[in-house]
Amino acid sequence: MIDSHAHIQFDVYDGDREEVMERAWSAGLERIVVIGGEKARNVETLAMAEKNDRLTAVVGFHPLNAGDYSKEEEEILKAQIKEHSPAAVGEIGLDYHNNVYPKELQFEVFSAQLSLAKEFDLPIVVHSRDAMEDTLAILKDFPGLRGQIHCFSYDAAAAERFLEMGFHISFCGPITFKNGQLQRSASMVVPLDRLLVETDCPYMAPEPYRGRRNEPSFVVEIAKAHARLRGLSYEELDAAVTENTKKLFML
Repeated sequence: MIDSHAHIQFDVYDGDREEVMERAWSAGLERIVVIGGEKARNVETLAMAEKNDRLTAVVGFHPLNAGDYSKEEEEILKAQIKEHSPAAVGEIGLDYHNNVYPKELQFEVFSAQLSLAKEFDLPIVVHSRDAMEDTLAILKDFPGLRGQIHCFSYDAAAAERFLEMGFHISFCGPITFKNGQLQRSASMVVPLDRLLVETDCPYMAPEPYRGRRNEPSFVVEIAKAHARLRGLSYEELDAAVTENTKKLFML
């Protein structure tokens, strides 16, 4: 099992990060993909992956940090990619729910990082919240890119549109919630060979841990939910999503 999207570099883990990782390994995880999102966390993510070969780094600028992106930061990102070989550019995208930055700026920063991913032939990790149509529109301008639509929150019809473009789709804690029917329905249109699982920790811990700080070991509960929905054993689901993650991120 691999947690394909985690933020264990966040300061909420400063007091027990090693214990969190040990619980993940004990739960059967072989790897954690650690996602950056802004300047300092990109540096932290790369440093953690350099020290622990069971951690995989992804670097980029989250749409909620779009205002920090600049030509200078783009050059730093390029240098990080050349020196450290992260697995993907991310998480990048559009967020109209929080409205921290104007849509035009988010578009510009998203496009710049899509160009970067294309330049270095890297997959992308996409954040899209309340911005489905614009996300699809901008991705159509960059045909051939591969990647993860993370923490999927749209309906089954939207999932099919992202799948048609060749993307993998990833689900986290809400698929286990009583009110998570939208995510469960969307997950069922995703072919098994395009499905990923993630925690997006420290956010949205799955049942039975809802309300607690999330952590990578809890990805097992998300995988179990997918297995139940598809009538598969946990082992079958585990094998499939692990292989999918390895192929996508070239692990």
